Amino acid sequence: MPKYKKNKRRRRHTIFKFRRPDEYVEMTPSDSEDKASKVKKASFKIHNGKKQINKLKRLISLGVFLSVALVIILVSLLSPTGIAEMYKNFSATFSLNSKLPIELYGTETYNVSVHNNYFCLLSDTDFSTISNNGKVSFRDNHGFSSPIMCDSEARTLIFDQNGKGVRIYNAEGLLHSFDYTNSIYAADIARNGYFAVAGKAENYTSMVTVYNKNGDMIYEWYCPEEIINSVAVAPDGKSVAVGTVSVSDGEFTGKIYVLKYNSADAVYKKEYDDKIIYAINSVTRKNFAVVFENSCDIISWKDYSVVTYNSEYDVNFVRATAKRIAIASSRESNDGNYEFNVYNNSKKLVFSFKFDGHINDFQIRKNNIYILSGNSVYLINSDGEIAKTGTANFGTVKIIPVSSSSCLAVGHNSVTKISLQ
Repeated sequence: MPKYKKNKRRRRHTIFKFRRPDEYVEMTPSDSEDKASKVKKASFKIHNGKKQINKLKRLISLGVFLSVALVIILVSLLSPTGIAEMYKNFSATFSLNSKLPIELYGTETYNVSVHNNYFCLLSDTDFSTISNNGKVSFRDNHGFSSPIMCDSEARTLIFDQNGKGVRIYNAEGLLHSFDYTNSIYAADIARNGYFAVAGKAENYTSMVTVYNKNGDMIYEWYCPEEIINSVAVAPDGKSVAVGTVSVSDGEFTGKIYVLKYNSADAVYKKEYDDKIIYAINSVTRKNFAVVFENSCDIISWKDYSVVTYNSEYDVNFVRATAKRIAIASSRESNDGNYEFNVYNNSKKLVFSFKFDGHINDFQIRKNNIYILSGNSVYLINSDGEIAKTGTANFGTVKIIPVSSSSCLAVGHNSVTKISLQ
């Protein structure tokens, strides 16, 4: 049985007596200390601690850090190919001093693509990136015999039609350069840097290959009976639209296939009897436009709903920005009478107008249309009225809108700035 008796413990006795810590001890100063304390008592001050101040500083620092992190996340999401490349594009083309006019290399200007503060220029020999102030940030000799340029918000693709060369650029320089397996028919580049190349195939009629922004192949699709003559990649890079043409009993048939990368079966397909697909424009963020001789289908990337523009005239130009699609058509026998129709991302007609005169080029900037007709430049507002005009140099083939009061005139040999009044 256990014992519950209290154990006896012997206490040690000592001459020193210790008090417990919780026992109050009264202390009295000596006479000398009391006199000194009376003298110094008036100089004593009580200082509050910095606990509240430090807490406020920590809250402010945390708020600043969260704000900066939120801004970085938003900019990264809004930037097409990442915040680092967005900064490179901006820094490469930023210039406060005007260097206009500038002389161009090459003998013939083929095409230009317009960005926020710079533009890309393709000539018969060179590809150049030029700021709106005339700073040439990059120039490359492409060496292609039939160069075609495809544009996106952050990058530009050029390919050698019926050749094999493909090159990808940003505003700072060359990113990717390679030779396709077979002859190239068409290509396109998306907002996020994904790109697709369509061309000949070994055992099929044609094929399309999709690459990610790093240039790695992620998808291939083979077409056994039709020829792929146009291709477009969705802004998010998750799908590709392929336009084909085939001939049966002397009649042409055009088809549109929208493909996801997890299957060879199309998620959307549309057939056009007795129609040839001329091109697919995929510059807008929500839709792509399929261009025919006398019509244009605007198709949503999300639900594949279609709005069709039909005209008695020939469709001559289709220009697009991230938020607008403008279609210009004219009579075949009278190209001096144009009809413009401008659509937004919801596929709704925003405004339309008619223009009397020959059109060499036109561009969209915000809600305005800039038209080059001969040596004259016209700014058409959203009411379809001529708001401003300007005069370009002889030999101008392209225009670059800079503001509501100026634009750049691009010729085969030079770039100059003109005022609109």
